[in-house]
Amino acid sequence: MSPIYASLWANTPRDIMIFEGCEFPSGTPDFPFHTQVLEYLNGYAESIRHLIAFNKKIERVEKKDGKWVLYIRDMINLDAEMTIEKFDAVAVASGILL
Repeated sequence: MSPIYASLWANTPRDIMIFEGCEFPSGTPDFPFHTQVLEYLNGYAESIRHLIAFNKKIERVEKKDGKWVLYIRDMINLDAEMTIEKFDAVAVASGILL
């Protein structure tokens, strides 16, 4: 089940959806079809995939000495010890879990 139906076109102009430095392919309509948006997002994600961690749960976030400290649990290997990582910035992104 998906919130995207077969005939869905974007209701947001292509030029508003772009990430800096990553344009839609030439010839993409102003209001792209959902498969064109998906292709664009997948292409962009390839350039940052090495920065993304999947199947992780952030147990706690706190700021210490100017850094964000994240306490991270591996959701595949539940017996693994929680890891702690420090970052300069944190972005919170929530969405639909399918």
